[in-house]
Amino acid sequence: GREVGCLLQVALDAGESGRGERGGVAPSGIEELADLVAGSDGLRFDGLMTVAPLTGEYAGRQQAAFEHLMDLSTCVRRAHPAANMVSAGMSADLEQAVAAGATHVRVGTAVLGVRPVLG
Repeated sequence: GREVGCLLQVALDAGESGRGERGGVAPSGIEELADLVAGSDGLRFDGLMTVAPLTGEYAGRQQAAFEHLMDLSTCVRRAHPAANMVSAGMSADLEQAVAAGATHVRVGTAVLGVRPVLG
């Protein structure tokens, strides 16, 4: 981003989603990674994101998973007050995400329909 004079916005994928194809950071590593992103040239730490987990403690409990993300966001904003993005939920569970306090939801399927998998 710095070569073109802009910052790349970063939202950390926080939580163990159980989706092997996705990266992310465990809750215990959020603070350290947030500090690294915030201190990097060309990056702006904007907040946290997650998808409803398929396995683990929050599997099948989207509302609880999104509420947990909100708790993590509250903690991370103590050190990074401007990191107020909380992106949670997709088309199938956007109501639970909004009820938990998400500031962003990803609704591609609801808007565009089912699309072929890329790659």
